[in-house]
Amino acid sequence: MPAERLVKATAYITRGPYLLVFTDPAYPDLGLIVPGGTCEPGESVEACLHREVAEEAGVRLERAVRLKTTVRYVGVTGREVLRHYFQCMAREGPGGTGPFTHIVTGDGDDRGSVLAYRWVALWPVLPALAPRLGDGLPELVRMLGGGG
Repeated sequence: MPAERLVKATAYITRGPYLLVFTDPAYPDLGLIVPGGTCEPGESVEACLHREVAEEAGVRLERAVRLKTTVRYVGVTGREVLRHYFQCMAREGPGGTGPFTHIVTGDGDDRGSVLAYRWVALWPVLPALAPRLGDGLPELVRMLGGGG
């Protein structure tokens, strides 16, 4: 019997042609990351998206549109991962249009981590995100009408 499927939500929070990304000093080799995470048992992917963005960035979303869903298998665990990618618009939040830091809230292992956020351009070159996090970027750029 296969292990239980992990369901993940990934948030592409945009302002015009810019994407909100962060770096985590605890994992500098990951490079640029976007908010998101694993759904809790019984939690919808949309509720997970809103919770993870609030915990990881201190931002409340006003809109989220699903861009893409992918299925991958995780290493030797054999656990299937169903990852959902969303284009999101945020209400007023920390940082305005400049860089900001946020201390992660919630009950996860990353609670208390200090994340360094900034906005990066989506085109002419897609930003290089941590593994699997950038899989929905081509759809995001098409949706926003950018990239030529």
